[in-house]
Amino acid sequence: GFFYASRPERPRQAQVNAKPESVEQALAYARERLEAIRAAAGPHAVAAVGSVRSSLETQAVLARAAKIKGWRGPAFFDDSACARKMHAAIGRGAPELAVSLAEIESADFVLAVGADPLNEAPMLALSLRQASRKGAQVVVIDPRPVSLPFDFMHIAAAPEALDGTFLSLVKAGADPGLPEAAGRHAEAVTAAARRLRDSRRPVIVCGTDLPTTETVSLASDAALLLAATGKKAGLFYVMPGANAFGAALLAHPEQSLAGILEAAAQGAVRALVLVESDPFATFADRGLLERALARLELLVVLDHLASAAADRAQVFLPTQSLFEAGGLYVNAEGRVQASLPTGAAGSPVTQEGRGSHPPRVYGAGLPGAEPRPAWELVARLSGDDLPEDATAARDRVRRHLCQTAPELRAWVDGAEPPGDGARLAAAPAAGQRVAPPQPASGAPVTGGYDLLFVEWTFGTEELSAGSPCLEALAAEPYAGIHPQDAAALGVADGDRVSIRSKHGALDVKVRLFENMACGVIVVPRHRKLAWQALGGHQLRLRPGDVRKVGT
Repeated sequence: GFFYASRPERPRQAQVNAKPESVEQALAYARERLEAIRAAAGPHAVAAVGSVRSSLETQAVLARAAKIKGWRGPAFFDDSACARKMHAAIGRGAPELAVSLAEIESADFVLAVGADPLNEAPMLALSLRQASRKGAQVVVIDPRPVSLPFDFMHIAAAPEALDGTFLSLVKAGADPGLPEAAGRHAEAVTAAARRLRDSRRPVIVCGTDLPTTETVSLASDAALLLAATGKKAGLFYVMPGANAFGAALLAHPEQSLAGILEAAAQGAVRALVLVESDPFATFADRGLLERALARLELLVVLDHLASAAADRAQVFLPTQSLFEAGGLYVNAEGRVQASLPTGAAGSPVTQEGRGSHPPRVYGAGLPGAEPRPAWELVARLSGDDLPEDATAARDRVRRHLCQTAPELRAWVDGAEPPGDGARLAAAPAAGQRVAPPQPASGAPVTGGYDLLFVEWTFGTEELSAGSPCLEALAAEPYAGIHPQDAAALGVADGDRVSIRSKHGALDVKVRLFENMACGVIVVPRHRKLAWQALGGHQLRLRPGDVRKVGT
């Protein structure tokens, strides 16, 4: 998926008001405008938004810039619910419970709740397959039509029944004296609980997209409960981006892109700095986004991707990709790992010389080499004085990071970092380890549909969606529904439906799946689908909000 770094449309030139400028000129103009807005309307009139795909250095410098200048933010997550879930995940992931993908391969029982591994974390799906081949039982509790490349048990619980089903299974697996489960999925829950009871190395896998904050916390409680019975229990959270863990370390749980956009729509935010973030691709409410941008006096975008946000910016600054800048990333296990740069920024020969040789232009430097590391541009944008030497500047940034993650002291001042990285000791805060909770009531919701926007292996993720060789693997988008719901709607596989919310409408083809919950409609956040028109992340639809097109 790395071909996005060399796409012909990649923006490599700084721009001011849609006109090419040098990076220095663009920085000077942006600083002047930001300071003018800050002086006229106060520091909170400027807001900063980062990304879960940025390096830890970039995230840290953006957080420091906001603190130095008094800017609003930074926000790294689309809404406060997502931010709270990520804070719960890193706060409840006790070091003794955290497991790596390699350790999951040695599990003898894996219980995944609110997770679709093949679509949300394909490498996790591979680890689960290895565990299954060694005899592990894999159980997935999720309303979506989950598919995995091996035999597993799928309990298609509705969203409102997710917690109750999950905890009933865990408690029955931990305490053989409890009565057998009752309810819609009783037989499957009872069978899975027996296998869990016999396991010695169980792992709890929990998603952070579909589940609620309560589910994320309950996953930790469940792992602790299993550990208390003498099992070597593990816990693994599926996170919404390459550096979501790092973002959660640095951001306040109530800071979100949605909150900043609402403030902008009301006129409280007049300037917005987007760092390797494209809300047009990721944010669920297109109407709010358009209203917010329409009221801004200044939009500054730093990125290495061509995007609608970059097209709308008054100031655009080109950044280096991961392969050019390198950087630190924190994986879902909480392990900091270093990615080293593999090449210099610059236009490929295939573009500059039409594939045969570099252009016959005499001059210093590589064509298209204007992009800089995002953290360097952010620091200069905020007036944070870093050393001119690149190594010394990165060391300064990493020393700042040590205040948040002391384990990073081994990564500064020329010291050789550990080959396998360093696991952060993000232990639960005092009082967070609670007694085994009671399952939620999970009362069924009737008379409508839960609309869930989801990830796909191909076609939804920002970076891989920009790789031409993977575009052919992305299926045409469709809405998944259960045959029982399809019959009630009078639609067949391949028909089109119109889905309406108070914000807008979406027409999409339908596919039917037996292995999903009734009363649920699953729609991908696909690049070829205007899913943001519906204006929400998870929506509750009335029966009349979904109709067959043409009737």
